[in-house]
Parts: sequence; C-alpha cells; structure tokens
Amino acid sequence: MLNDWTRIDAYVRQWIDYATDKLRPSARPNLPPTLLTDGDGVLLDFTGRLLERVRDRLPGSKMTRADLNTWRTEEAIGRYHGLPEKDAKKLVYAWLEQESFWVDMDLLHYAQHICGVPMDKVVVTSPWVSCDTWHAHRTKDLRQKLGFDRVVVTDQKHYVFGDVFIEDKWAHLERWLQVWPEGRGVYVLAPYSEPLPAAFASRVWTMTTETAGEVMEEVQKHLQTIARAHPVRP
Repeated sequence: MLNDWTRIDAYVRQWIDYATDKLRPSARPNLPPTLLTDGDGVLLDFTGRLLERVRDRLPGSKMTRADLNTWRTEEAIGRYHGLPEKDAKKLVYAWLEQESFWVDMDLLHYAQHICGVPMDKVVVTSPWVSCDTWHAHRTKDLRQKLGFDRVVVTDQKHYVFGDVFIEDKWAHLERWLQVWPEGRGVYVLAPYSEPLPAAFASRVWTMTTETAGEVMEEVQKHLQTIARAHPVRP
C-alpha cells in the first residue's frame, strides 16, 4: 500500500518512464528544429554568484572556480575551508534560499553564441524550490537579458523534445539522449564535469569557453540540415 507522497511520486515516475520508453514516437514530431538549453551553468553564472557569497561570508577565502570540482558544492566548499560537510551544507542552502542570490545573475560567455543560433530555442532548467521567488527572477533574467520567452521548469528534462540539448550536468544529458535517440547533445565542460562516456561520443559535442563559437556553428549546421530534411507541414 502506497502510504506517503514520496513513494507515490516514485511510483508515478516509474510508470512515466515506462510509457516514455514504450510510446516513443517512431517519426520526428512535426515541429521546427529546436535547440534546448539549460539555464544555470550554461546561460547564467551560478558558480560566479556562489563564489561571491563565499568571499562575502567567509572572509579571506581565495576559493576559485577550479576548486568547485564536484556537483556537491557544499562538499567542495567544506573541504576547501576545513568545515564539516553538514555545516557547509547548511551555509550553502541558506544562501540559495535567499531571494538576493537569484537576482540579476551575470551571463556566461556561452550565452551570446547560443542566442546567435537562428532557430527555435527553449530553456529547460531545474527549479530551486526552497526559494519562493526563484521562478520569477530566473524567468526575468532569461527573458530580459536573452530574449527567451519559452522556459520549461523541470528536473525531469528528458521529457522535453528537442533536436539538440545543451547541458552541463551529464546525468541530465545522458537521460535525455537515451529517450531521444535521434537527438544530439552539447556537453558544457567545467571543473565539476563528469567524464563523457565513450558510448555517447559520436552524439555529443563538448564545449568550453574557447570552443563555444566553433561548436555552435556546428550545431547551427546540424539544425539547418534537419530543417531541410523535415520541413514543417501546415
């Protein structure tokens, strides 16, 4: 008997995953070529804002981006400053719950290259649910600074159709590539990146600050090829 919401959620997700695998369309949907992109770590500088908080709240800290070498930021911050992980986690989560953390976040270098691709673009970003105003500030930055009107907020990103997905977290990109076998990925590399498995190398471009322009040119060519091969029917 399912008697709590956690177990119900897990049960529902299990069946959604089953349906996604069994009912995956055999043909490409009648949609224009679509570029999906993550928000934090690809368009907006989450790491830069986090390091601002580190310097403000931990005086004398010289922590850099290179020191944030794991997705568990509290672990990296605790290790660097000699703090117990539970104390570092409490500190970091307190920052992330503050509205000011999410207000007017800086853009990353990748943003200009991604926005320069003249194709349909959709942001697919995971929510930070403990901050009540996160959604308003995230969508405001994406719309006002970058012109993104379509923003999908979900931590289950593999349910969103697209032809190319730009992401800096391998777990999200891997699951999306598994669900959409014709899709291609762009893996944004950072100090916290996991290795790219060889099995996916032929379907994924890796992107750094230095290669962003070149990679996005290849992405644009790929999307243009799809547009010619699959014109949208009226």
